[in-house]
Amino acid sequence: YEYFDTVSTVYSYGKESEKDFNKTADTLFSILSDYHKLFDIYYEYDGINNIATINKNAGKSPIKADNRLIDALLYAKQMYYTTNRAVNVAMGSVLKLWHNARENGLSNPMEATLPDWDLLMQASAHTNIEHLVIDQENSTVWLVDKDMSLDVGAVLKGYAVEMLGRYLEENGLTSYVINVGGNIK
Repeated sequence: YEYFDTVSTVYSYGKESEKDFNKTADTLFSILSDYHKLFDIYYEYDGINNIATINKNAGKSPIKADNRLIDALLYAKQMYYTTNRAVNVAMGSVLKLWHNARENGLSNPMEATLPDWDLLMQASAHTNIEHLVIDQENSTVWLVDKDMSLDVGAVLKGYAVEMLGRYLEENGLTSYVINVGGNIK
């Protein structure tokens, strides 16, 4: 399967039947699909407020969010401080410039350029993690800065894999290996 723009695989080294393995794998990929949709920064999905929805509403109003998304964003904020600010999901405005430059370079190699330095500096003014406001009581997420956006690729793919691993452990399944683009559990 392909979620998070990468190959996702599940292996088992247990002695369960093929039917039991397939049932477990289908459940895991269903859970992974949910996380993929919640964490997607590019596309919105019917009936789901996800990262793309939050980014689209930056500076406007808090967005009602699934508790799984809230928990993941709380974890992402925790990682910001745990890594001494090295991992920042609030870097979306900067990373978008790099993404666009890469895409342009891939489609027009003879015209490939780095992002404009002044634009990068302007975008970097909109990366304050404290402007990511998470209200657990009301289940909302709000980007206070209208020019801010989230890019969760550095953190939440691994988070999703960890959640899959916890699901397996809670169900007594210890012979599985999950690999989502090199994030292994």
